[in-house]
Amino acid sequence: MCIRDRVSTQSTWGFKNTMEKKKGEEEKETEKMKIKGEPTIFQELQDYVAKKEDAWCTPGHQGGIGFLRNDIGEKFYKFFGENIFKADVSSSMSEIGSILSHGEAMKHAERKVKEIFGSDFAHLVSNGTTTSNKLVFMATTSNQDKVFVDRNCHKSIVQSLIMTSTSPTYLRPERNDYGIIGPITQDEIREKITGDPALVVITNSTYDGLCYDVEKTKNNIGSKSETILFDEAWYGHAIFSPLYAKRYAMSNVIMDSKEKSPTVFATQSTHKLLSAFSMASVVLIKSGKGVRFVPDSFEETWMMHTSTSPFYPLLASIEVGTQMMEGARGKKIVADMLTLAVQFRKRMASLGPLFSAWQPDTFGGSPIGKVTDDDLISKSDLWVLKPGEKWHGFKYTAEDNIMLDPLKLTILTQGIKDGKMEETGVPALIVAKYLAENKIVVEKVGYYNILFLFGPGASKDKCDNLYKVLADFKQLYEKKETVEKMLPLFATQYPKYAKMQIQDLCNDLHKYLRDRNIIKLVHKLFSDIPEMRITPASAYQSYVRNVIYNKTPEQLKKDYTEGKKQICAVLLAAYPPGIPIMMPGEYFSEGVIDYLLMNEKLDNDFPGFDIEIHGVIKTANPEKVQKTHYEIPCVEITTADAARRMESKMRKHITKVVTVAKAVKAFMGLKK
Repeated sequence: MCIRDRVSTQSTWGFKNTMEKKKGEEEKETEKMKIKGEPTIFQELQDYVAKKEDAWCTPGHQGGIGFLRNDIGEKFYKFFGENIFKADVSSSMSEIGSILSHGEAMKHAERKVKEIFGSDFAHLVSNGTTTSNKLVFMATTSNQDKVFVDRNCHKSIVQSLIMTSTSPTYLRPERNDYGIIGPITQDEIREKITGDPALVVITNSTYDGLCYDVEKTKNNIGSKSETILFDEAWYGHAIFSPLYAKRYAMSNVIMDSKEKSPTVFATQSTHKLLSAFSMASVVLIKSGKGVRFVPDSFEETWMMHTSTSPFYPLLASIEVGTQMMEGARGKKIVADMLTLAVQFRKRMASLGPLFSAWQPDTFGGSPIGKVTDDDLISKSDLWVLKPGEKWHGFKYTAEDNIMLDPLKLTILTQGIKDGKMEETGVPALIVAKYLAENKIVVEKVGYYNILFLFGPGASKDKCDNLYKVLADFKQLYEKKETVEKMLPLFATQYPKYAKMQIQDLCNDLHKYLRDRNIIKLVHKLFSDIPEMRITPASAYQSYVRNVIYNKTPEQLKKDYTEGKKQICAVLLAAYPPGIPIMMPGEYFSEGVIDYLLMNEKLDNDFPGFDIEIHGVIKTANPEKVQKTHYEIPCVEITTADAARRMESKMRKHITKVVTVAKAVKAFMGLKK
């Protein structure tokens, strides 16, 4: 069918027969879905679609008609449905206005976000919290500024360090025997943050669901820094439940200092544990006392990182997802999420010893099955990590007051007990393959733990299915079923495992990890922060200018043994979730080198179970015994020395400029 024939059978907006059939009910539905009151992005998009205007502007598909020019595009059009294309409009649409000029609909959406999340200012971001973090850095820091950064940070924080040429000092978080990441201790925050930094960055909650006492954290930072960024990408739900009181960035907490308190930023991925399209994010800002926050400065940075051709349905999803959480409706949504999570946690007891939930052994002295759902979803003290308890494996004190978020369920697999590797085990890497073949997508997989998120899309049916799949694995494991029957797709791709019993595969992989003492290796990897030779920005510039060379883990080990330090040129981060093990510009530590060697051998001895490490170059050579080997970009030492000298000169120059600027400012103030 030619395009002329294809389009002649369509109305301007889509299939003619579809429009005629649904015209009446669509008009009624449009009226019903409108949000009463001031203009909103969603309402304006509905109104625009209902007008059926002819588009002579971008985007080029113009309501989806462009996709109907051949069968490939038509298939794409039909899969997503008419409205998503009709609502993909240009910023030329006057009713919404350009996102950069904050038209009436955008202003209303931002105002609602501000009100509902309890901030003084709010910005909608369509490029994810990856961009939100960069926004905060670029609006609050400049070249060679001192910043303190949670080592347990997303790679976007590292990219922000590079983009702003700031000089970081890293705050070391805790980590337990399972490799689960914990928050920074209050002692570390109080004692290590010095020297009037431009910004302090804290990840709250951690990826595994450990939440700070924000009141203590803010007070321990106090007036040491004018600005704090809480990266709350996984924590947008906190304000909607009393369980999280005083544990999120926008909390109204009492500050010890009456004269001065920092401006607080929170970056939240509204798509992660609320309802919005992927890449939806917000920046929330609460002004401090006695410090100067300039909204116009942030606005300029925001415009720098915002497209002039935004996807308005994505922005509408932030607005709608936020308004869904307003008042009692939002509290009910989070209460329902929490109820499903605690009910599933109660069921986990029947899946032992292969599987167990990472959570307190008792709740107020009683096993979880004896505690009411209402208490579990409302009493935060039941989820607080008590000092010395074995289940969590951290060395926190009562002052730290860390709480586990029930919505983030970490399931432990058999293999580690009381800080020691057991004789037999079930590595989570294998369980994750079984879950994937049974159409269950998990958030994160460690060596002996798997993370599941209970978001607004969780349901009893999904919980029942997850429980059934885990129970089936347990039953088939105990029956010593073969890999090809349990993991048919995986066995086809990797036939060397096909005839093995699943128990044998589990024990072989467990023995590999036990022989290399994965517990000690992970502790060594994260216990000592490597020495920084040059800033991440200087390391990145070396990479861009190609004044680098690649080294294998074996070469790095040899150099380290001989006392020759090598500098990493790139971020090394294990996925998921993307936590740094090496920052650009740091000397390789022995722990990092041993970790790379272990994973390189794992790739070769157990193909199909490799760990993705961002920054590592993997090359394959089927002709060699070791078919896969790693290479890591390193900075040439002479280049690093030159960069370090340049950084030192720049710091001295900036110090002089700032001193003069402050003196001029003080003089002008006296003159007035």
